[in-house]
Amino acid sequence: MFDHRMIPYYLWFGGYIAIAVLAWLLLRKTRKPFLQSTTSLWLLLGAAFIVNVTLAVSNRCNDVDMRWFQIWAQDVYKFGFSGFYENTQWVDYPPGYLPVLYVVGMLENVLHITDGHLVNVLYKLPVILCDLAGGALIYKIAKKKYDSSGAMPLYFTALYVFCPALLADTALWGQLDGVSALLIFISLYALYEKKIVFSAFIYTLSFLVKPQSLLLMPIYLFFIGEQIYIASKTKSLKELKSVGIGLGLSLLLFTMYTAAFKGGRTDWFWLPKLYLSTMTSYGAASMGAMNFYGMFGLMGYSTEAKIFGITAGNWSVMFISTSMVLSCMLLVLRKDKERYLSAAVLLYVLLFTFAGSMHERYLVTLLLSVLLLVLLKKSSVHLALFLSCVSVAFICVSRALVSFWLNVNTDNHIISIIFSAVMVLTALSFCVIEFAECFRAKKQLECNEIK
Repeated sequence: MFDHRMIPYYLWFGGYIAIAVLAWLLLRKTRKPFLQSTTSLWLLLGAAFIVNVTLAVSNRCNDVDMRWFQIWAQDVYKFGFSGFYENTQWVDYPPGYLPVLYVVGMLENVLHITDGHLVNVLYKLPVILCDLAGGALIYKIAKKKYDSSGAMPLYFTALYVFCPALLADTALWGQLDGVSALLIFISLYALYEKKIVFSAFIYTLSFLVKPQSLLLMPIYLFFIGEQIYIASKTKSLKELKSVGIGLGLSLLLFTMYTAAFKGGRTDWFWLPKLYLSTMTSYGAASMGAMNFYGMFGLMGYSTEAKIFGITAGNWSVMFISTSMVLSCMLLVLRKDKERYLSAAVLLYVLLFTFAGSMHERYLVTLLLSVLLLVLLKKSSVHLALFLSCVSVAFICVSRALVSFWLNVNTDNHIISIIFSAVMVLTALSFCVIEFAECFRAKKQLECNEIK
């Protein structure tokens, strides 16, 4: 799993963790004025952009994945939205990102871009911009939560835009997880701010881009159910109207995409069937994810493989059910403003760790939302959990990259098993921390009532 080409990146990763911890300890309590102008933000984002483009220029990526993105971009540009799915060779992605690929394919043809390095940058650029947008939004939120004259807003921005796992996934590999990360983050923050309609619309767009956003569907369904329950008790329809409008707009967006890419099909349910086909096409206990199954050396093994006499598939069913129950319990027990964000992060972490057929990249999608939780909680414990997730995500992605570069199978390497155990401990720790907060809040309420 070691490759000399990764030495600078491993050093960057080690430096990132060290600087993140030291900066947190030094900056979070300081009240000294710090350069905090818009110029500072642009300089930071500009530096991150240069780093991303420098890495993107390299041909160090999964040529298979990049080749499919190029094929899809050319086909959607050539055949249009309506003819894409009927004429392309193979595709398992929903249509959410295809309008972007249409523009990329058009630029490649109109500008006659043939240089491999420039093509790499062109295809990775939209996701790079999404990563930078995530950093800018984190900065804006941090300025509301921290002293705007301090360094913390820039700290949180740097923590995301220079995240090694994100750079490896976006700039080196060329994957789209940064787009999903941004959309899920916006949707969850909108829900936190009670912007229900906007949250629903963006969440729908997120799973139109990548199916793993559907992992959070139980959280949104719980929210809908809670609003119906509240409306029945209070007879107030204000929130329920927002839910109805949000659902209507979401359905409209989904229908528009379905119609635009339907082509000559007579089946209006082709898109749900595509989701189902994609989600059931992976039969391994772990698709490169360092998690519960990776800890037992089951990366790439069938879901029929057994752990303690029980198949990985059955473990997955039990864990998925338990994860959903725990997330809903957290929503019931917690009454603070961050509870939906906490429950969403908890559910995603538990599913990545304990559900079967998880890909190595899926944890990258969650990093921005975990960082938002750190920002809102102002908690060193949550920062530790974020850095643990970054560590596992980076090792997952770098393991895959080394496999591509050296054409070797690095599944179930000792490092993979170790970091799988780290992910299991991270998920369990997160669960304990979030539920412990419920009991602390209950105890505080009891103390206040006694007084």
